[in-house]
Amino acid sequence: MKYELLTAYTSFIAVHEKVRNQEGKAEEVDQPLPLPQGVSDLAVPEPELTLLLILVALCGLVVAGRTWRRSASR
Repeated sequence: MKYELLTAYTSFIAVHEKVRNQEGKAEEVDQPLPLPQGVSDLAVPEPELTLLLILVALCGLVVAGRTWRRSASR
């Protein structure tokens, strides 16, 4: 406000003199953020899907390693 700077990336916070959280315990909050224009929601995979894809990739590596060992031993 002092320098009259405002952009799409400017964040503002409100400061109040009254303390609302007397115990001082922090609370974690998931704050969703908008994706850039033109980016699909598919760009952010769900955690469960990510774990599934990692598991499938590891299984593929195991199978490929076994196949390679068989062909190398012949």
